[in-house]
Amino acid sequence: MHKVKPVLIGLMSVVVMCGVVGGGLFPPTEAGGEERRTQLREQREARKLERHQRRRGFLLNRLSQLPACGPGTPGPRWVPDRPETTEFCDNTTGLWWEKTPDGTPRDWVDSGTHCANRDLDNGQTYRLPTVRELFSLVDYSQRNPALPVDQPFGNVQSADYWSATETVAANGSNSAWYVGFQGGHVRNNTKSTPNYVWCVRGLQGGA
Repeated sequence: MHKVKPVLIGLMSVVVMCGVVGGGLFPPTEAGGEERRTQLREQREARKLERHQRRRGFLLNRLSQLPACGPGTPGPRWVPDRPETTEFCDNTTGLWWEKTPDGTPRDWVDSGTHCANRDLDNGQTYRLPTVRELFSLVDYSQRNPALPVDQPFGNVQSADYWSATETVAANGSNSAWYVGFQGGHVRNNTKSTPNYVWCVRGLQGGA
């Protein structure tokens, strides 16, 4: 036992020396560790910025591919986006509507949240349409649904669709307007009522 101690002490001295000189057995000093952490953080931020720039370039490219649409623009009423058709623009208003509205009834608050979170991979912000915007789609000559004959949309229910327009009340409003595409009626109901949702993007009109 007495002969082992010097050997152990000598071995520990070698290990410590290797750690100090070679830097392979012990972690770097606090100063060196902080420098390394800073480098790693800067590398992560650079990669994040690069991904953001690539995404921004992709979205700008997608937007540049969208055709002209709006009042005074020649062409058919319904203008598809490009290259994939996920929405159509109404050439009479310049509003872009979902090609296939969601088929789940929601209350008024959830309807607005659904549109705000809508992602059609084109970087655009969607919202619940105003009652005036929603009513602009109605064609009274048609029923179930009350939409123009040449309309290109799918999954439109012959039912009530929420608008973002609240009713006017002195003490705050607990109801909002909706458009019924059974025949094109416009009425209001309490916000807790489940109705369908049709999201839109573009210039927001009055009411």
